[in-house]
Amino acid sequence: MRVFDAMNNDRVEIAVCAGSLKDAYYIARRECTEEGNRAWISLFLDCFDVFPVDSLLCRAALASSEPDFEDGLIRVCAEWWGADYIVSRDRKAFADSGIPRIEAPDLLRVLG
Repeated sequence: MRVFDAMNNDRVEIAVCAGSLKDAYYIARRECTEEGNRAWISLFLDCFDVFPVDSLLCRAALASSEPDFEDGLIRVCAEWWGADYIVSRDRKAFADSGIPRIEAPDLLRVLG
């Protein structure tokens, strides 16, 4: 809720890679009904900028130093968007990125 409050007060903008929405949908299906899961994805689409995954983005991800292709996609999206942070629990990912990785609890502290 604090992230959405910050968005409503124009303190932050959030972008998500389209592939990450697919992953969130897949993971949440274990916890949510189909209707609830679709409502969450709809909320994300309403609130967040969404980076489409195209061949240019995929090639840039392949050329990145990220050992994991999916992390490469997220990194390239974040770099092209000019993000301040990449929010992730993966401590091995994004080490060479110009954008720092931050975990969600730390982001909430930054948002105040």
